[in-house]
Amino acid sequence: MDKSGQHAMIGAGVVVLNPDNAVLVGYRIKPGETPSWCLPGGKAEPGETLEDAALRELREETGLERVSAPRIFGFAQCLVYPIPVIAAGALCRLEDPQAVPRVMEPDLFSSWTWVPMNALPSPLYPATAALLGLLDGSEAPAGWRTWNVGAPDQQRSAPPVPSAD
Repeated sequence: MDKSGQHAMIGAGVVVLNPDNAVLVGYRIKPGETPSWCLPGGKAEPGETLEDAALRELREETGLERVSAPRIFGFAQCLVYPIPVIAAGALCRLEDPQAVPRVMEPDLFSSWTWVPMNALPSPLYPATAALLGLLDGSEAPAGWRTWNVGAPDQQRSAPPVPSAD
């Protein structure tokens, strides 16, 4: 457990593709961090699926709501933070080509832009680099490990765990 009382952090990074297959990235300006380019995303809340976390974070950070159902395509684990950090990559498509991402959290992001996957800006936020690396086959950043997951029809949910009473 770290000083904040957290045991671990799990969240989702959202890879949103527009009709031109460009990916949405924001310029992250969080105080205390080096500015970098980052996918929309963040921590999952208790009881929230990773897909629901992805949609909520996308809406909270960009105002975008009309996207396809997200598909979890992989995971990235940071091995150098004081607590375990795992980010799920959630892939979705913009369904409203007229929609424009907006800066909804100006203390965290200064802008949003669409960029081709083969022309990503730098520096990339480490979790973003790890997740996008799963899609383009590049190496994970130092201190990160990544896993691809099967196609959506190969993903399975476990049955509910019986209650203790």
